Amino acid sequence: MNSQRTKSVIANEEKCPEMPQNYDPPKWAWSLLMVLVDPDIRQTDTAICVAIGIDRKTYWRHKCDPLFVAWLDQKMTQVAAQKSGRVLAALIRECETGNMQAIEFYADRIGLPGM
Repeated sequence: MNSQRTKSVIANEEKCPEMPQNYDPPKWAWSLLMVLVDPDIRQTDTAICVAIGIDRKTYWRHKCDPLFVAWLDQKMTQVAAQKSGRVLAALIRECETGNMQAIEFYADRIGLPGM
């Protein structure tokens, strides 16, 4: 799913009940969501700030804002839910190829029938 589609799907989701209906995140917050789920970007504060084009002070200020944190948590949960089907399908494909690491992970997290 491209980032524009993900952004539009997320934007149309229902707001978190703990969050005021009129909360408007900063414009860069949508880019932050895409960076946080991008496996090619190191997940350090510095790398994240460089990727979205803001300074670390701005990022930290918002990370301490309970409304921003609630908004980000809600959106990250929605992104994870959208991607979970593809992730599970990829894990199952790896198991079917005999990848023991994938099989062990699947058995530990999901369980195997008859165990």
